[in-house]
Amino acid sequence: MQVKQLGREDEHYFEALHLALGGVANASARARRRRGDEFLSDCEGRSLGADLLMASFDGEGLCGSCLALRAPGRAALLLTPTSMRTDRERRGIALALVAACREAKKSDLALLQVLLPPRDETMSAMAREAGFRFLTRLRYLERPIESREHDSRTALDLDWVPFSPEAAGIFRQAVESSYSASRDCPELNGLRTTEEVLEGHRSAGDFDPDLWTVALRGQEPVGVLLLVGIPRHRAIEIAYMGVAQVARGAGVANSLLAQAVTTVEQSSAKFLTLAADERNQPALRLYERWGFTPIGIRDAWIATSAGTEGCAPVRA
Repeated sequence: MQVKQLGREDEHYFEALHLALGGVANASARARRRRGDEFLSDCEGRSLGADLLMASFDGEGLCGSCLALRAPGRAALLLTPTSMRTDRERRGIALALVAACREAKKSDLALLQVLLPPRDETMSAMAREAGFRFLTRLRYLERPIESREHDSRTALDLDWVPFSPEAAGIFRQAVESSYSASRDCPELNGLRTTEEVLEGHRSAGDFDPDLWTVALRGQEPVGVLLLVGIPRHRAIEIAYMGVAQVARGAGVANSLLAQAVTTVEQSSAKFLTLAADERNQPALRLYERWGFTPIGIRDAWIATSAGTEGCAPVRA
């Protein structure tokens, strides 16, 4: 098999991109091109780099691909097919994943991530071959706007500070204080600067500074809520929600979630969505009380290109 990087001028580009995005094999060339153009336009609007597409070929043609989707904050999410029918496809995808990982590590990236179906031994073996290691299992949850379920506790009387350039310092302080003794991917702390992490959250969807807020108790930041719009799914996503260690157990997380639900109810979105580390059981119980239901599971695998031992989750 031969593996090579494809540019948009290559005749196989949109076929390989469609494959990396998990598209159906029998889609027409017109449908592949239309989906590819929409995807690339979305990437451009979110400052995501989609120029590293690796594809595998043999005598029968295209047999695997992998796209390294670079996000602000020196991170990349590797997208690769997760449905394989033959050994040929498995090998083609594995070679493309290894090549994409190798090329991505040559650039100024601190971390790489690939999200795989849970308990898929074939895909797990491919990830290990490419130099990834298992991080955690992510549970994807959704709450429809019409849900009336909520935590029975009364929201706290907190002051809310929306994001602005002048408030950037307090946002960094709130995020950093929320990392202390966190149960949400604790292995990731300190691997990127706080500003790099915030840059990554901005690119997770449509960024609106009014959807980012810090909760103050007096003058002390005790919680942070970062929401982004996902228009194609008519959703608002909780890109990050964190509570300072000194304020945990006092109802701050419940108040943050109440704020998120209110925001969705006042918008045109139909759903509030999030991804949570399955090890964070207190958070999962809170989401259940608010009417969130499971919509998917993925295993997060990570690799680093700067000698570090982990990464912060990134979403496409």
